[in-house]
Amino acid sequence: MTIVGPDGARLSWHEEGRISWAGHDGTATRDYFLAPGTDPASALVVFPDGRPFHPLDLAAGSWTAQHLCSPDTYDVHYRAAGADELHIEWSVNGPHKDLLLRSVLTRKGIAE
Repeated sequence: MTIVGPDGARLSWHEEGRISWAGHDGTATRDYFLAPGTDPASALVVFPDGRPFHPLDLAAGSWTAQHLCSPDTYDVHYRAAGADELHIEWSVNGPHKDLLLRSVLTRKGIAE
């Protein structure tokens, strides 16, 4: 489940689900914020502590970004598949990681 909602001048992005990987099976969560970017169509994805993660601009319908977290490299590709669906693909590579993670976010409505 992913919930994106207002948080002051930015949006909170909370993901929650289950993960089975490398002998672990349990709950997994991830939190980010989308802060205003340099123009109205862009945003900066930031960690909860305010550190920048990567820029995001879906004005053209897709976006590719990279985050270096030495010694690992995180490459992400976003693709809007209409107004209510966002595809996200992460490729994570490094000496201890070799992952391909795919997510599809679908707008379900506004939670009350």
